[in-house]
Amino acid sequence: MKTDNIHDLFEKIDEIGYRTVPQNVLFAYKNGDIGYYLGAMMPKRKNPSPFSGCRVHDGRTSDNDWEGIHDASDLPRVINPKKGYIVTANNRPAPEHSRLDIGATSTSTIRAQRITELL
Repeated sequence: MKTDNIHDLFEKIDEIGYRTVPQNVLFAYKNGDIGYYLGAMMPKRKNPSPFSGCRVHDGRTSDNDWEGIHDASDLPRVINPKKGYIVTANNRPAPEHSRLDIGATSTSTIRAQRITELL
């Protein structure tokens, strides 16, 4: 995608959607803006109980069936974080208070901790 600024980029992502393998996507613009987006096909479930994505569920009823895929705008993203940088090194991609359970079984990796320490 070609855009003039990071806000237009996120608008295009939201418009087009994201339909491929999960990946961390980082952006940087000449004006100094930086951003992060977790691209993933995150399922919406009928039962939105916490951490449903990282568990095996009873398939004998439809209570835990998927209702579709979350929109791109629902997925974790950040533009110009206050700390001034973004670290992604196989660590948990969303904070614990995230409304989606993306990466619920992930923790901060030693690599991410060391990168943060050096920055």
